[in-house]
Amino acid sequence: MAVYYDAIDHFGHGFMNYHPPQQDHVSDKDFEIYKGVVEAGYRYHDMMLERLIELAGEDTTVILVSDHGFHSDHLRPQSLSKAPAAPAAQHSPYGIFCASGPNIKKDELVFGSTLLDITPTILDLFGLPVGKDMVGKPILQIYENPEKPDYIQSWENIAGECGMHTYEAIRDPWAEQEALDQLIALGYIDPPGENVKEHIDKSVRESKFYLARVHLDSKKLDKALSILEEIYRQTPEETRYALYLMKCYLGLNRPEDGLKIMDDVKKLIPETTPQMNLMTGKLLLLKNDLDGALEYLEKAEQQDAENFAIYLDLGHIYLRKKILDKAETSFLKTIKINKDSAMGHFGLGQVLQKKNHLQRAAEEFLTAVGLLYFFPNAHYFLGEALFKLKYYEQAEAAFKTAVSQAPGMEKAHLYLIDIYTNILNEPEKVEIHQGIIREKILPQKLKRGTE
Repeated sequence: MAVYYDAIDHFGHGFMNYHPPQQDHVSDKDFEIYKGVVEAGYRYHDMMLERLIELAGEDTTVILVSDHGFHSDHLRPQSLSKAPAAPAAQHSPYGIFCASGPNIKKDELVFGSTLLDITPTILDLFGLPVGKDMVGKPILQIYENPEKPDYIQSWENIAGECGMHTYEAIRDPWAEQEALDQLIALGYIDPPGENVKEHIDKSVRESKFYLARVHLDSKKLDKALSILEEIYRQTPEETRYALYLMKCYLGLNRPEDGLKIMDDVKKLIPETTPQMNLMTGKLLLLKNDLDGALEYLEKAEQQDAENFAIYLDLGHIYLRKKILDKAETSFLKTIKINKDSAMGHFGLGQVLQKKNHLQRAAEEFLTAVGLLYFFPNAHYFLGEALFKLKYYEQAEAAFKTAVSQAPGMEKAHLYLIDIYTNILNEPEKVEIHQGIIREKILPQKLKRGTE
């Protein structure tokens, strides 16, 4: 059985701004009236969850999962833009995953799981094979006695009942209208106006925009680019589309194209915003124009001193300029504003490592991979710090994780070869990593050299 409690999201959007600690823009009167609403909503849901678990029995595996978190601290936005889906700015990317039941570990932490891992994990719990076409993977670290999962090519081609509603049940106009009204009430979409065609065209563009954002987050940059270029051509006055198109050019290492879009945006908005200065700084940083990037980022800092992303990029510039004290200050400001910034902890770790503060550097890298597990560079630098501290077995584990996430990371393979040759004396493993370099990494390097 699956149960979806959607009221928690409503409580969060409606009342999280009144949740303690009191924000400056919330009056004392409103704070006193509404400060307990979010907590009361959670207590109510905990009571329902408790009863469900009692009815399910101790032999039942229970998974509790949220699709996102909610900012409940100083990162709560004081106001929301009029853009569709603006309420998503209240969300935190860190949600909750809990599991309990037979063969499930107790009092353990899970690292590196995502929403896409939930379905493969449930399939595995039922002893069913996982589709190889699924992006996620079973979360095997939750088991006391994990077993190797079974796999099939895809569930899409398996005949038989799959639990989906019939076409007639899906096509319920009343339910569709109710869902639409709910999205309008939450502020995710605008109500249709008098010009229905214009509203439909806008809805189609918005759907494409969010599909492009999914592709961006999935690192499918070419797919995102074709969509963003299309909708930006249709509505060049929509600066949100322009911003994400520039983000896509950043990911594709095309700073010149991004700067051309920025020039068009500046014609529409003569007075540059902090976001525009930040994006210009990022594009110039990608061009290796460190001084130009620094100029724009310092402007952004003057406009918005509470934006941790600005300090993050300033830290990277100072790090590349080898101005370590300023880099350290910038990364510390990043973390002060947003303690959950994996990149902030990673940057600070790099500075500390260059200053030879290896123990503190290792702690920062550990924090970074705890926040963002799929982070091969952070695992590599953690391995380096541990190796220099002579924690060789822990360094081995960090380098192994790095190459599992980035198999072509030659420097991590070389460290592993060093560990297996000179410390752990495991020649068979030396041969494995030498073989990977010889057969996979070097041919790729030679291929890139001839292109």
